[in-house]
Amino acid sequence: MNNFASYRYKDCDKENPWISPLPAMVGTRLLVKPATEPTFPVILEMTAVSMAVKRPGKDGRTRMEEEVVVVVEIVEFDRNKYVKFDVFVNATEGMEMKTSAMECVGSFVSLAHLHRTGRGEMVGRTELRLGITALLNGIAATEDDEVVVTLVPRVGTVKIGGIRSILT
Repeated sequence: MNNFASYRYKDCDKENPWISPLPAMVGTRLLVKPATEPTFPVILEMTAVSMAVKRPGKDGRTRMEEEVVVVVEIVEFDRNKYVKFDVFVNATEGMEMKTSAMECVGSFVSLAHLHRTGRGEMVGRTELRLGITALLNGIAATEDDEVVVTLVPRVGTVKIGGIRSILT
């Protein structure tokens, strides 16, 4: 007779953190607009840049039908150097900007292309698209008309052309 066939696992009343791992919310749920809006293009080098971004209109659709995407237009960065910045949505002023926070929606990273050295400066242009619908649900901001997007530089220099929000 097999002794293992009759074993039953004990039911656990507590939520299992491995099954539904949601990051902890660091800031408050209150939307705090930045005191001054940046003028684009802005160079992201040493200090964080925050901007209130209008969410796309409903135009007959509900916002839950499609993914809300934040688009960061990266006008210029040096491809020969390592570059990184993090993107936060509705982060409150004074909060510790860690990537483990719920408000962090993603990062832009460009590794140095060292095999192309000696050819002069290689200027890169691209855009970063980050889906934020799950985050907006998590922080109860699904009905807000604006979100505050904060770009936090980590390494290198990047010129940002603008930030907008779209539905996809």
